[in-house]
Amino acid sequence: MRTIYKILFDKGDELTPQIIGKVIRKHQEKVVPMLERANGYFEGRGQAIMNRTNPDPSRPNNRIVKNYCKTIVENFQGYLTGNPVSYVGIDRADISNIQDVLNGNDVINTDSEFLQDALVNGIAFELCYVNEDNENRFKNVDARSVVPIYSNDLDEDLLFAIYYYPIQNWQDETAPEVWGVDVYTDSDIYHYESTNTFNNFTLLEVEPHYFKEVPFVVFDLNKENTPIFEPIISLQDAYNALLSDEVNDFAAFVDAYMVLKNLDATSEDLAEMKANRTIIIDGESDVSYLTKNISDTQIQNLLDNINSSIHTVSNSPDFSSEEFNNGVSSGIALQFKLVGFNNIASNIEARFRKALQKRISLINTILELVDTDACPVEVSFKHNLPTSILDTVNMVNSLRGLVSDETLLSQIPFIKDVTQELERIEKQNEPYLDPYGTAEQVMANGEETE
Repeated sequence: MRTIYKILFDKGDELTPQIIGKVIRKHQEKVVPMLERANGYFEGRGQAIMNRTNPDPSRPNNRIVKNYCKTIVENFQGYLTGNPVSYVGIDRADISNIQDVLNGNDVINTDSEFLQDALVNGIAFELCYVNEDNENRFKNVDARSVVPIYSNDLDEDLLFAIYYYPIQNWQDETAPEVWGVDVYTDSDIYHYESTNTFNNFTLLEVEPHYFKEVPFVVFDLNKENTPIFEPIISLQDAYNALLSDEVNDFAAFVDAYMVLKNLDATSEDLAEMKANRTIIIDGESDVSYLTKNISDTQIQNLLDNINSSIHTVSNSPDFSSEEFNNGVSSGIALQFKLVGFNNIASNIEARFRKALQKRISLINTILELVDTDACPVEVSFKHNLPTSILDTVNMVNSLRGLVSDETLLSQIPFIKDVTQELERIEKQNEPYLDPYGTAEQVMANGEETE
């Protein structure tokens, strides 16, 4: 199990261009290779089987990838963000200003991509900024281009964030490669240009920002910053190798070897036999085919065992299996099958919620600059799984009076906006309200009762 390399810095020390260069080179040496490997396994192009060579060029060299890594990522991504993340004002507070910012940033897709980056890399970054039109923006940034720098103490506060990227010279594509390097502090952004060795820096501009802290949201998937599929990589490699070898064997022996007994034939004779599909032999001669016996059952058992091990180790269910498709399971039965999956998803959800709350905090900081009160927001998830509506309705009815209506409504899968639904219920019940229920009662002597 790997732990991503973390860069620590003493509070109060100056982050000079020389140190920035050292930090970026260390990041490229220690961190980027791990992130490249993780992205390669997710995309399939970087899996071990793709680099396999065959010393005999005459033999087939199929390199087949059945990409469990991508499937596992998509399972967790769909489970947590298949139903959009919900942002609701605490105590029914008005969060229209926050909602406008979220909608303006296509928050549904952004949240899903943010989670995917974390699942693949073990860590994900989001940059909050104000654009030229004074719009509050946030954007996912490639983890391979961001270097977070933390305080060298128990708190490990985020002191700086370095974002570096190549600058394409369209006027002269043969010119030396130039990199843009942006260093974010709690108050300013330092814009540099550097060579690809990061030894020479030119300061272009110092731009203030108003987030009052480093405007990056860091989403750690787990304590070790490992991809969600890290535990099954060796099993993934074994499955690909076995499947590719099986196809190679089939391709190599799909045309069996012809055996000529007591019969001489030149290459021209063999070509003519193949063309005419006719062989003339005498009584002492014989022709047969030599084929290789392949134990399909044994190979299939090995593939099935590896497949089962992958789903067991990753706790990611095989939703295509008969276990999930041989009938409609009850809600309770489905929950028991998904205990391990739910446990891991719950840990990810807690860390994801923390990151999203950090985003809301940064948005509120900017909104407060224009005399807008901070909006307290509750971030909640509705897991995307087949559910029994009858089970849900029975659960909601049994908790009525013990749990708030808002919480109960949030459990019903077809209700997308709980606040709007509460308003509809209130409006619907208006004609049935007792017109005397809130009126002051008057006693016979004319005195009002309390």
